[in-house]
Amino acid sequence: MISAGYASVPLGNTAMSNLSNTRICKRCGEEYPIEDFYKKKRCIGGRLPTCKYCMRKVNKKYYEANPEPYIERARVQRQTMSKAKRAEYVRNHRKRHRSHDLARQAVHRAVRRGDLAKPSTCEDCLEKKPVEAHHPDYSRPLDVVWVCDPCHKARHKEH
Repeated sequence: MISAGYASVPLGNTAMSNLSNTRICKRCGEEYPIEDFYKKKRCIGGRLPTCKYCMRKVNKKYYEANPEPYIERARVQRQTMSKAKRAEYVRNHRKRHRSHDLARQAVHRAVRRGDLAKPSTCEDCLEKKPVEAHHPDYSRPLDVVWVCDPCHKARHKEH
């Protein structure tokens, strides 16, 4: 039992060791630091019994099986968001991902100047489609892979 304030809370099936510094995930059985478990007041120890990595897999699987509510919520949010709020969101996103924005601009300028050739075929599926620049590493802005939209989305889904 762990003493939590005035009451004692039994550990039950949730394995905790080193006085709450680590915990064993009930789904994968791996031991992780307590910070790798999402907080939830009503759970034993104030954390979910499943690690963040397993929860991400569960949530991703659920989203892939049921995307409609998420897509609808995003659509409603976009429609209700004011232009000023949307502009602020874009500004903040660009601040947080400054290297991505600079890399995109560098590729655009290089293509426009003729320093970088934009092919007409996708490097992944080799089909003749409109292509986009994919940056595997944003610290090298002109080192891009030219891929079509479906292949670009697939590359981002991998990471």
